[in-house]
Amino acid sequence: MLYIISGLPRSGTSMLMRMLEAGGIEILKDDIRQPDADNPKGYYEFEPVKDLAKDASWIKDIDDKGVKVISYLLPYLPPDRSYRLLFVLRPIEEILESQRKMLEHADAPFDDAAQENLAFKFKDHLYKIRLWIARQPNINCMFIKYFDIINKPYDWAQKIATFLGLECDPHSMASVVDPDLYRNRKEHIDNETYE
Repeated sequence: MLYIISGLPRSGTSMLMRMLEAGGIEILKDDIRQPDADNPKGYYEFEPVKDLAKDASWIKDIDDKGVKVISYLLPYLPPDRSYRLLFVLRPIEEILESQRKMLEHADAPFDDAAQENLAFKFKDHLYKIRLWIARQPNINCMFIKYFDIINKPYDWAQKIATFLGLECDPHSMASVVDPDLYRNRKEHIDNETYE
């Protein structure tokens, strides 16, 4: 069994990885991408994941570990393995705002029209990837809203441990959730913005 953390970029996947690590689950990360102002606690990335579309052979050698896989790469997971997938949902508006700030920190240009197009692409991708996940007999998925984890970290730590079928420490898992890092909160966002 492999434990996958996924979602759109800037959706809270690094936070979920920290929770697994704090709960005692071995995770795959290489720290090549160092913490910065946008992710001060670290990105929890594993470089081979980026080439999953070309080479997924490394997956056969790992078991009972957690790894972050961006949602666009989920279809490249080998179908002969079983996965428990934690998929983080966060309002598109918040994701785009977080990305805008990342661009500002990198002194990169910000294009409002491009962001509007990206919002459409994100929503289309979420619709399609959720349909794809539902059709995969080897993937057991739990969808989690970022906002819910921030507000009730202990409750969700318990739910995650139960879903994964592992003996995890929910107190330790909840302790790494830092509400102060919820810096791009949008008010009055309804559920449709998750889709």
